[in-house]
Amino acid sequence: MTGHGEKLSRKQEAAIGALLICSSLPEAASAAGVSQSSLRRWLKNETFARRYREERLRMLEGTINLLRQKSLAAVETLAGVADDKESPAGAPCRLRGHSSSWRSRVANCKTSPKGLRNWRK
Repeated sequence: MTGHGEKLSRKQEAAIGALLICSSLPEAASAAGVSQSSLRRWLKNETFARRYREERLRMLEGTINLLRQKSLAAVETLAGVADDKESPAGAPCRLRGHSSSWRSRVANCKTSPKGLRNWRK
């Protein structure tokens, strides 16, 4: 961590990775090969906690961006299926009533920063 003070050990780096992918602290400690008490102590350390927050934020931003990209494609695909006269008979009937509403919401999100806030209306 250049420019942020002390560097983290390999075990601490592994622990951060484990915290990001494991569902609990005991599971993360086991995956990183450290004790739960060490992991709890490290989480109280300013340098470790800051690095963990940074990595968690980076992972969250990546996840949100991927969901945003994929959800728009999914909605467009769903709308295409709803409008497709060649699709199985049940699909257009089940989806037709919702496709125009979804299309307008997607278009609003693409063009307006307020679009996401209005998504559930």
